[in-house]
Amino acid sequence: AKDLDASTAMRALGSLDDTGALAPLVEHIAGLREDDGFNNLNKGLQTVDLLKSTAASEFLFPLLRNNNYRVRLSGVVSLGAVASKKASKPLIGMLKDAHWLVRGSAAEALGTIGDVQALKHLIKSLRDSSWYVRKHAALALGKLKDPKAVRPLLSEFRDKNEIVRVAAAKALSEIADPITAKEMIR
Repeated sequence: AKDLDASTAMRALGSLDDTGALAPLVEHIAGLREDDGFNNLNKGLQTVDLLKSTAASEFLFPLLRNNNYRVRLSGVVSLGAVASKKASKPLIGMLKDAHWLVRGSAAEALGTIGDVQALKHLIKSLRDSSWYVRKHAALALGKLKDPKAVRPLLSEFRDKNEIVRVAAAKALSEIADPITAKEMIR
């Protein structure tokens, strides 16, 4: 019953569209442990995802420091949905997270935000050990549309993973640069 009450309360908070509700909710989620039950954790994270106000971004930052990768992942995804430039610096830091899914989602969120300060960090992520991270770094670079990403993206045509190569081609098609067409044809 306690879990059910908490789930109901979290769902209600999400429907309020009130960022004031976010601080206690994030505090509650950050206090949850793996053994507190995935359902309870998941409901809290779903509620955070419903609150997509730009003002909410600062309340989401504590989720990025949680020991549970699912909580960090939800924080990263929520920050990407909020798409506030305030989130760029913390998301750049998440490109070094221990979990590949968090790193890839951070790259995707940075592409959604579109802040060019992420450029060099996303280029560095093209060398990540995970194809998932490399794919999302490439796609994010395409969204930034910065010609400085052309050469690194062209080098991704030699990636061993076909998904990464396709992502690099898609990203290059979004960047207006004269060298791109020639190199892609070649």
